[in-house]
Amino acid sequence: MTSVKHPSFLNCVLYPPSAQKLQTYQSEQSQSSHPHKALSLEFVYGAGVKGVNGNLLYVNEEGEIVYPAAASMVAYQPASHTQRVISEHDDDITCVAQNPVQKNIFASGQTGKNDYAVVFDSKSMKMVAKLDTSKAFNPGGVLGLAFNPKDPSEIAIVGGTDHECSIQVWNWQERKVIASAVVSKKKTHALAWSPNGDIVWMGSGQIKFMKVNGKTLDVRSGILGKKGKIQRFFSIDFTPNGDTLIGTESGMIYRFSGHQLVTKKRAHKGSVRTICATKNGFVSGGKDGNIKVWSYGLAQSGDNDSASEDFEEENFQDPDSSTEGILLVKTHKLGDYTRSVTVNPSETHAYVFEIDGDVIELDLSSGDTRHILHGHSGRNNEVWGLDVSRDSAQPLLCTVGDDGRILLFNYQTRRLLGQIASKKAKFRGVAFSPDVKQLAVTSLQGDLYVISVADVIQSQLGNFKKIDTNRKTDEEIAVVKYSPCGKYLAIGSHDTHIHVYSAKSFKKIADLTDHSASILGLDWSKDSKFIRTVCAAKELLFWNAAKSWTRDLIAGDNGEIEWETENCVFGWGVRGMWDLKKYNDATDINFCDVDFNNNVLAFVDDFGKVNIARYPTLENKVPIDQYLGHCSHVTRCKFSPDSNYLFTIGGGDLCTFQWEVKSK
Repeated sequence: MTSVKHPSFLNCVLYPPSAQKLQTYQSEQSQSSHPHKALSLEFVYGAGVKGVNGNLLYVNEEGEIVYPAAASMVAYQPASHTQRVISEHDDDITCVAQNPVQKNIFASGQTGKNDYAVVFDSKSMKMVAKLDTSKAFNPGGVLGLAFNPKDPSEIAIVGGTDHECSIQVWNWQERKVIASAVVSKKKTHALAWSPNGDIVWMGSGQIKFMKVNGKTLDVRSGILGKKGKIQRFFSIDFTPNGDTLIGTESGMIYRFSGHQLVTKKRAHKGSVRTICATKNGFVSGGKDGNIKVWSYGLAQSGDNDSASEDFEEENFQDPDSSTEGILLVKTHKLGDYTRSVTVNPSETHAYVFEIDGDVIELDLSSGDTRHILHGHSGRNNEVWGLDVSRDSAQPLLCTVGDDGRILLFNYQTRRLLGQIASKKAKFRGVAFSPDVKQLAVTSLQGDLYVISVADVIQSQLGNFKKIDTNRKTDEEIAVVKYSPCGKYLAIGSHDTHIHVYSAKSFKKIADLTDHSASILGLDWSKDSKFIRTVCAAKELLFWNAAKSWTRDLIAGDNGEIEWETENCVFGWGVRGMWDLKKYNDATDINFCDVDFNNNVLAFVDDFGKVNIARYPTLENKVPIDQYLGHCSHVTRCKFSPDSNYLFTIGGGDLCTFQWEVKSK
């Protein structure tokens, strides 16, 4: 087999391995065969919060927490720390609703030009209906969902854009639209269906109350009167008699009877982002980081914190309850901005999603807390840093992101071992040293840091060492990797250079300068004598440590070099992943990795896909299996050293996926 130039935009020629290796590869695989391995999504680190309207967290009849993560829905069991995942979306999930009658039935909606809603059973994690809303809501997508509490076969769906939205009411079991109407030209924040039949929509400066009337809906605006203030409205739930409770941007909770505001009360300092009804009251959370438990009637003796809070003097009475009205039972001060809260069926615990990406279990009696899930966060942040230790006896997974967090997990237990948080740095790359004692971390600002794994486990930020890289620019460093021998550390920068340092003293050894664009990938040879690198200018270059780290013009033609990794997206062995009908730009495929134990190639792209194929790709086009779950560009992928797992991270969805690798 001769040299090739594929993809066609590549600025170099790719050479095959030695004839003996090539013959071995050809005897092991058929060109028409798909990979002999398959992926099963086992666990998702993090949750989807970007652009999601309304509540994020719910509890089903099995006691599992159900929530969105990227383009997937997760059912998480806190007791066993296990998950079941359904991935029926191909774009960002924007809203979630739980059927109030059939509490295992959920709906999720997505954005995009081909928007739709999925109704699924959280016990079986199977889709039971797919509702195509693209003709009604394009451009834009689904913005809000609410099941009818009187008829669980009906669901209201709001969709459109931030400047104009409309509503459809569906019979989801029959997959047909019952009624529709125009709602507002304001941005949608939440949708709910009250026990008295009102569909309540909330947005920026508006509240709408709607009732189905034939094939249309009667739409009435909420009347604030002199008591209320036009502002953003974020959260919603209902009292037992059907009155509407609405959380506001100012920290007030408004109570509506019909579509008229009747009372209000200050509940939080800052916006009220979440309200969850309980049997005898509700729980609220907001920007002040407090979780507050409210009761219809008398406050519990000794637990009422209302005397120390800055409340409005107005009564907040329930017409169908005691004259004591709605009283504050307890305040739990968690400290971080609360985005969503839900309560378990026995109402002993609340589950709280905080804006930093973590989920906390809160004992509503004692106030004890336990972090049960951890993830990255930030509306404008991304995650590009992922590495897995190469020692299977130390099953460590590390991710770093623009939120300044370094998260270290044991991927066998899926538990967080430790974390470091920086208020200034935006991290972009991470690498374990071969002895798994150190982590090298790089940033968007062009900095290089080193910290011991032990210090991350102990969350010792004080031992986080910034390395003087002796660089003249502060451009992003997204590529970082230790040599297999452990003596060297190489980083690839957007300044087009590869910088090589001593892994002991961190003094610069070499500056490799022949690339024309940002460095995208880097591999070391197993003997640590060669480096190969690729850049955004479609160049594949080789460097020889034995020749003073100079560029080696013949190394690419040397099929005998054994490479420790295959993370460069250009190369003879991976060229078959470049289907030019899908990928016509050098940055469409972000990363690749190879499980050499099973000869499986994994690669991730700008379109949210996780792909696997047989390795090496012996032709320019080979059979590929694709997997959904992420909702934005997937930035990194890594196999575990025991070949049991593949890890992927979503740049925009901020989620880390742990895929189990199985034989077909």
